[in-house]
Amino acid sequence: AAFALGFIGIKAKSLVIMLIASLGLLMALSMALIRSKLMQKYWSRKCTGPEWARRYPQCSKDQIRGFLDVLIDSFGYKTKDRLKFNPQDGIMEIYDAEYPGGSPDAYELEEFFDTLDKKYGIDPRTLQKEVTLGELFEKAMKIEKPRPKPEKTKDDYVITHVDSGLSVRGG
Repeated sequence: AAFALGFIGIKAKSLVIMLIASLGLLMALSMALIRSKLMQKYWSRKCTGPEWARRYPQCSKDQIRGFLDVLIDSFGYKTKDRLKFNPQDGIMEIYDAEYPGGSPDAYELEEFFDTLDKKYGIDPRTLQKEVTLGELFEKAMKIEKPRPKPEKTKDDYVITHVDSGLSVRGG
């Protein structure tokens, strides 16, 4: 076999290098195909701007776009795709779609959180793993979530006896 390879002018070492390079290219292409399929969830969406505006009517379009630009810039996505992400999208869901199966990354997630910290003062160490873009946006814009009113219990009512009968009023 070595004679045959030498005869056609290919050295065994060169053949091994070409084979390894071909396998690497094949693996890269297959990962790109998987990534493309997983990211299709986002890329196939229509503009989510109205969803952001409904959820955060107190915020301007520029504030929403500016926040989403941190994601776009960190992950290297196109600016035209920033409104493909909605407030319910988890940052780790996006990351896992971009890097399926723990494939090597280019530190996009670290850059994203570093920029959030510098631009908005969001300390990534205080976040839960399942944090959504909406939750991050609320922290960035310092939006207070309305607290639900607690349900009244029997201890919240004052019962008094009045000559005309029993009176109950809320506490």
